[in-house]
Amino acid sequence: MENIVSFFTETKIWGNSLWDYCVSLIIILVAAILGKFLVWFGDKKIKKRVEATATAWDDILYNVFQTPFVCGIEIFVLWIAVSHLEYSDKVGDVLSKIYKVVVILNITWILSRLAKTICDHYLMPKVAKGNFGKLDKSVVMTIKKVISITLWTVGILVAIESIGINIAAMLTTLGIGGVAVALASQDTVKNIIGGITVFGDRTFRMGDRIKVAGYDGFVEDIGMRSTRIRTLEGYLITIPNSQVVEQAVQNVSREPARKITLQLGLTYSTTPEQMNLAMDILRKIPELMAKDIKKDVVVSFTNFADSSLVITFVYYIKTGRNYYDIQNTVNMYILQEFNKNKLDFAFPSQTIYMAENN
Repeated sequence: MENIVSFFTETKIWGNSLWDYCVSLIIILVAAILGKFLVWFGDKKIKKRVEATATAWDDILYNVFQTPFVCGIEIFVLWIAVSHLEYSDKVGDVLSKIYKVVVILNITWILSRLAKTICDHYLMPKVAKGNFGKLDKSVVMTIKKVISITLWTVGILVAIESIGINIAAMLTTLGIGGVAVALASQDTVKNIIGGITVFGDRTFRMGDRIKVAGYDGFVEDIGMRSTRIRTLEGYLITIPNSQVVEQAVQNVSREPARKITLQLGLTYSTTPEQMNLAMDILRKIPELMAKDIKKDVVVSFTNFADSSLVITFVYYIKTGRNYYDIQNTVNMYILQEFNKNKLDFAFPSQTIYMAENN
């Protein structure tokens, strides 16, 4: 037994005994087990209690600190395991710098998750209820992205500064190629400016149906560089914000109503009484579909066409209704009522008169 103990305590590799390496390995294993336990304990115990409360802040704090907190503990324990060993000054300095960078990035991760979670669990519900006036979800999402990018940028710069690199000198060096970078990123800058313009003009919001650049679909995301819309065919289209700003945008969702115009042609055998009956049928439609159609309609006997007597019927579908379904319902009602009352639709026809031979 003594021989085994002396073997582990006296045998040295790179200035550390085998026993020292075993202790460090044990500490690392303890860190891994501790991390697994904390995750299990959080999911099984803390999460249930947090979800049971009526307040939102405990949910926010739990979502923010759960994973980064566990990682922070494991980083600290791993540092203890590494510090237990002896190194040369050069290796120790490198490990110390790595530890500083990892700690700073973990803190940045916590701050970034905090900002995102506040936006998702606090601001988004408030915006949905209209508590912030005209502020909409797309603006909140952009704020979340900007804050996240800013925090990570600052965090990375602080981490670089912590390992002894002069940020000012580095930025000065990068400034030498600034002109070339600026020329290469002109389109990116245009798109970012375009994104700011979209948010400033408030032409559309997330969820709106728009028509732009030849596409018709619903806005799924408004970013700083591009806007993504889901077309009616189901395709996801990404359009650079510079194009969105430069082209005409039709916001279908913000239309007060969708105007539908029908030209109904009846045969020339239609009597005046039948013509009045046909127009009365059309005038009743807004009453029957008051939830979907506005009361203001136009029904008029407008033309003696080549093959038909034309009735113009103009009605307006309310915002938020399914245009195709409403049109289908209206057209089916007209077809059924006209057929029931024997009002015949005309079709293109031509009468040929034959000259008599003397």
